[in-house]
Amino acid sequence: MTDWKAARELLEEDRVWSAYALADLDPHLRHLSDFWLEASSLLLRFRGLTPPVLFAFGKPALIRKLCAGIDQAEYIFTFDLAAREALDGLLLVEHELEMHRMHFSGSWHSFDRFVGASRLTIEQVDDILDLFRDQPDRPDAFHPSQLDHGSFFGLILDGQLVSIAGTHVVSEMMSVAALGNVFTHPDWRGRGYGRIVSGSVVKDLLSRGIETIVLNTQVENEAAVQLYHGLGFENYCRYMEGAAYGPV
Repeated sequence: MTDWKAARELLEEDRVWSAYALADLDPHLRHLSDFWLEASSLLLRFRGLTPPVLFAFGKPALIRKLCAGIDQAEYIFTFDLAAREALDGLLLVEHELEMHRMHFSGSWHSFDRFVGASRLTIEQVDDILDLFRDQPDRPDAFHPSQLDHGSFFGLILDGQLVSIAGTHVVSEMMSVAALGNVFTHPDWRGRGYGRIVSGSVVKDLLSRGIETIVLNTQVENEAAVQLYHGLGFENYCRYMEGAAYGPV
């Protein structure tokens, strides 16, 4: 049985890097999460997405040891650069990207200007799926269940949802959230709509007292990085995200 208290104490050592894992300790997600602990290191398998997600925290040698003991399967992984190097040859990587983990360090008052977006709920899930449908750059980690506990805002113009931002995870108990599912229809880009909906989500999270707000973006996506800098986010670390099969 997982020692949830020990897992939390370890992850709290680096809340920004561990934000998703901390959220997975929330009771509404805990049943989908498997944790393995050894000394000062941890491996998480989150089964709420398909394929399941692997996250690692701690010393590379111990992470490799923990990873060698999991079920052989397809996985999405999130590893810092040292852990990713330590897992060479243990996981057969299908594809991967270098990512920025960013965190919010701005102020509440900077969000007073973000108006016009509407809160989205599960009642709008069909509109959200229609917005994403057939778009090659649509969010790849959206699940309708995220609407139940998360924060989602959209811009509706001429009766059509054209831009959306939301969250991947929110835990008020752990006081963490991850901004994500940001998408504007190609016909409506270049008008600042992504900034409006993203700012609306961050403003809502701050109003709920969330202490740690993070997001992920590709290192090469300079436009997105600059957009988030303008919203008060700072680069925190680089890491590798991808798909792999293993252990082998």
